[in-house]
Amino acid sequence: MILSSLKLCEDTTFSCVIADYHSMGSDGAQFLVTFNEKYPECQAILVSEEASMDGVILALDLAHLSAFITKPWSDFELYASAA
Repeated sequence: MILSSLKLCEDTTFSCVIADYHSMGSDGAQFLVTFNEKYPECQAILVSEEASMDGVILALDLAHLSAFITKPWSDFELYASAA
């Protein structure tokens, strides 16, 4: 999933990327770290129902998260984080 998502970004420009900590069996925090290495100017938001503190700290430190939002979120929360 990480590779296919990064491949999509070769043809498209994004200003914000949102990843679920547990997205289809992948690690959303690791995806954001990899994404940030290739596209550091893109804003990164991690969402999760439950996430390990180590995963969140990794993402904050290495992926330079703009926000961490817990599920369920309100539309305002997501909008305010992406704005």
